[in-house]
Amino acid sequence: MAAAQIHAEFGDDCDLYVVLGVERTASDKEITRAYRKLALRCHPDKHRGDEQSRAKMTTKFQAVCAVHAILSDQEARAVYDESGTILAADSDDKSPSYQMWAEYFARIFPKVTEADISKFEGEYRFSGEERGDVLQAFVQYKGSMSNIMDTIMLSTEDDEERFADMIQKAIKSDEVIAFPKWREYLKAQTKKAKTKATPAQQKRKQAKREKEAREAEELFNKIRGNQQKRSDGGATTALSAKR
Repeated sequence: MAAAQIHAEFGDDCDLYVVLGVERTASDKEITRAYRKLALRCHPDKHRGDEQSRAKMTTKFQAVCAVHAILSDQEARAVYDESGTILAADSDDKSPSYQMWAEYFARIFPKVTEADISKFEGEYRFSGEERGDVLQAFVQYKGSMSNIMDTIMLSTEDDEERFADMIQKAIKSDEVIAFPKWREYLKAQTKKAKTKATPAQQKRKQAKREKEAREAEELFNKIRGNQQKRSDGGATTALSAKR
């Protein structure tokens, strides 16, 4: 069970220490700290997305938990360090090993409240950690803003401009390079900005539309009035002729 989860999420040749971002000589305390940070970041209740996205994050979260379970167990860690083998757990739901996993997931997968999410959001957004994640996603997806927005947790459409400014500053300081996709994105945004009216421009356009509407109404009334006059005049002429 553990091996299948880990390999499915991180690949058959994954390094459990790399997954957690620690050295092979890391202490139990360092492993736990790294796990908690990673688990918090990929906890499905902390991601605002559709059910499919949350399902993917749940799978990743469980795989991270499985990695921690291996490295936090002295015997399992020793076997892994020696042979690179992840001890497989019995998939029988009546077996002791299955019950151990069930209890483990129930313990480390608690319900996250709105208050927890708000607290984490306040600590994460506009932080150095968020900036690091944005730049990491920028490099990973070679400048694709849509993928960056999908990757950064708790982000909304309102963050796009902020992330773009963040990336541009990093490019200017030579932290990252401007990928072709990023240059295409900037061109598209520039074109979009030129066609997007400012509030003042929108107000002028609205005033123009209203003026045109009034003029059209006045013209219609004038034409209708002229038609009425001609109609009345024609009737008067006909009446005079009869006399």
